[in-house]
Amino acid sequence: MRNLITVILYCMITGSAYRVSAAGVNITTYGGVGDGHTLNTWAIQTAIDACSKTGGGSVILPAGKSSPAPLC
Repeated sequence: MRNLITVILYCMITGSAYRVSAAGVNITTYGGVGDGHTLNTWAIQTAIDACSKTGGGSVILPAGKSSPAPLC
């Protein structure tokens, strides 16, 4: 019984040391445009960096328009 209490206390102490963040970072906040023509590399990377700085989460890429296939 004493070992069980020790394990539970250990889990509670170490589990509370981790910061949990489920924040979503949208690329449109950083200039991302879903028009099918704009290169969004910088906006995506900046959103990833912002997400990383807050301890994790999701980078959101909203639906956009696809660019037309080039005619060959």
